[in-house]
Amino acid sequence: MGALREHGKNALGGSVHGGMRNGWAGQWAAQARAAGGGLLGNLLADLADDGRRTSRAVQLRLPVEAAAAALRVPPEALPQTLERLADAGLLTYRLTGAGAEPVHAAITLHTPTVAAGG
Repeated sequence: MGALREHGKNALGGSVHGGMRNGWAGQWAAQARAAGGGLLGNLLADLADDGRRTSRAVQLRLPVEAAAAALRVPPEALPQTLERLADAGLLTYRLTGAGAEPVHAAITLHTPTVAAGG
């Protein structure tokens, strides 16, 4: 879980603010860091930062085990971090899959304005 708390870097080690094309993605990343989102928050902000997006709604689906492996954290750390980000009002999520099916996280990111309570 400590690895998810690395601050100021995107999932690939670059700055989370420097190259953001989507204006709110950088703000979202900053709020995610403040909420303890660490590397997962940075990864979500990177995925949301798509200049071709025509909608402010950002919906993502991540395979939990593969995402955890990519971030080099235990799989149980991802739902814990998603819960922190949800408690901060930054996203909503649902875990799907059971038994032999891989667990996926269906995630909807909220814009920083909504997340900040406005």
